[in-house]
Amino acid sequence: MTKKKEQVKTSEVKVEQGGSELSLKIAWYAILGLLIWLAAYNKMTGSESDDETAETVASAPDFDLSNWLDGYYQDKTEAYLKNDSRLGKKLLPVKNQLDYELYKKLSLYAYVVGKDDYFICTDAVNTYLGKNALPDSTVNDQLTKAKVIADTLKAKGIDLILAYVPTKEYFMPETVVPTKYLKFPKQVNNYEKFVNKSKALGLNFIDYYSYLNSIKNTAPYPLFTQHGTHWSYYTECIAADTMLRYIEHLKGIELPMLSWKDVTLSDVPKVRDGDAIGKSALEHVGPERKPLAYPNIGYTGSPAATPIKVLGIGDSYYRGYAYLGLMEVPFDKSEYWYYNNSVVPETPDKKEVWEYDLKSQLESYKAIIIMYCSNNLDHFGDGFIDDAYQMYTNPGAYYARVKKERPIKMAKKTIHQDADMMEEIQKKASRLNISIDSAINLKAIEMASGAKG
Repeated sequence: MTKKKEQVKTSEVKVEQGGSELSLKIAWYAILGLLIWLAAYNKMTGSESDDETAETVASAPDFDLSNWLDGYYQDKTEAYLKNDSRLGKKLLPVKNQLDYELYKKLSLYAYVVGKDDYFICTDAVNTYLGKNALPDSTVNDQLTKAKVIADTLKAKGIDLILAYVPTKEYFMPETVVPTKYLKFPKQVNNYEKFVNKSKALGLNFIDYYSYLNSIKNTAPYPLFTQHGTHWSYYTECIAADTMLRYIEHLKGIELPMLSWKDVTLSDVPKVRDGDAIGKSALEHVGPERKPLAYPNIGYTGSPAATPIKVLGIGDSYYRGYAYLGLMEVPFDKSEYWYYNNSVVPETPDKKEVWEYDLKSQLESYKAIIIMYCSNNLDHFGDGFIDDAYQMYTNPGAYYARVKKERPIKMAKKTIHQDADMMEEIQKKASRLNISIDSAINLKAIEMASGAKG
């Protein structure tokens, strides 16, 4: 019997919608004018504070005609107001809060306020509708390669497991997505394609959508939150338990198991259940309409329960396995390769995946999980499947390619860790009207060529 602790109560802030697009523009042109005037005043006077505890404030950017023409001055001014100046830090949050309370607008890219104050991602809605669906040939190619990898690893006693996670927009569109975003006729989407092909190939996989859908009418607590960008903490616990049991069954072993006897209920989101609030730079929102559950977790198991090394490759949904303790306890202090790039836990030298010898790393584990949400299936594995497939089927070509790419990847890592270099990269990207990633790539090629010379 689940024991419920006292529910945390907060007073809900009720806001009336009103105004129009015209009034919104007028209001914020006025605020923008005020921001620019105050920024100029701040620069002319220095805005020095006598308060010894006052934070250090970066200077407003100097006006330069060339910088103005290539857009760099405008970008730096916006960054100054948002991040560097006391003025921007005080006034921009006010603007964000009023946008939300009066007009239900969010400053978080691609997010809007949906039904019942659910913060939803329009990109994720389009993914559900199949607007960005990959060609069948691409899905077939990736999963056929994954099957070859799985069979190769299985012969070495290593299991490959694929895990597909629905976003809230995918899981319950009728509940959270306004009708105007669902007018496009739904087509077969990436999630459906990956699940169907995985089943046809006999791959080991977990379809979290199907599992959660089977319990959504009986689950005592919300599976997704109003103001989070992931599933709820409660669902993370359920998903972790499901993964552990799946591995136990697959390998015929007993693992230390995640368990809880009671939960704490709260209408104030905790952990990352309300991460969209901070990402939208909002000071406050109303409480969740249904109390959120926070299991008080621990690990149990018989004397026979033994941890095993399990490598995770995935997007931010896998991060829950880190703070729930799976990586530390049942997965025996294992790693997680974030988007097949950054290594978690972070090492002192901030090691990246490309710096490893892939073969020796993979074969040091007993299981490997590739876990991505529905909105990220268009880059499932982020190159891992292609790399591992080539390494096992054509090692000569693989190692030759890795050797050729290494200087460029080393240069990219150097660039990312150098603030001054990144500032120059941003300026170049603005001047050439290209993405920052493209500008980084150009600079890395230049640096790698110079190193060879």
